[in-house]
Amino acid sequence: MKGVGLVAKFEDLRSPQTVSTSPGGQRATREDFEQLRSSASAVHECAVDFERSFQRLLPTLRQRNPWGADEPGTIFGMAYTALLGKATQVLGSHVGLLQAGASGLATWSKNAEQTEAGNAERLNAVGDELER
Repeated sequence: MKGVGLVAKFEDLRSPQTVSTSPGGQRATREDFEQLRSSASAVHECAVDFERSFQRLLPTLRQRNPWGADEPGTIFGMAYTALLGKATQVLGSHVGLLQAGASGLATWSKNAEQTEAGNAERLNAVGDELER
């Protein structure tokens, strides 16, 4: 697995929100929708990379008796097989977690951007009414 590659994809990610203080002392949060979209894409790429690497690793892990067929090898093999089943289940679930994270970021970006656009539209309408 390319662990370094997975980490490198996140090196440049910054917080998708910036907090600023207005002259009146009120705090304002502004979301960076493009950053959210690119983060969703980066997490999705990690999920694909992780799944591909995991699928390449599985045949090696499932080799028959790589530790030997003698008595110590058989004892080790029983414990190894039980642990391997759980480990592959857990690692396999990580692909789904990464995919869910990517989907969540994409949804967050879409919903937040739509909300922001709707709010701006309403505020502009109020501003137009006040100017009349």
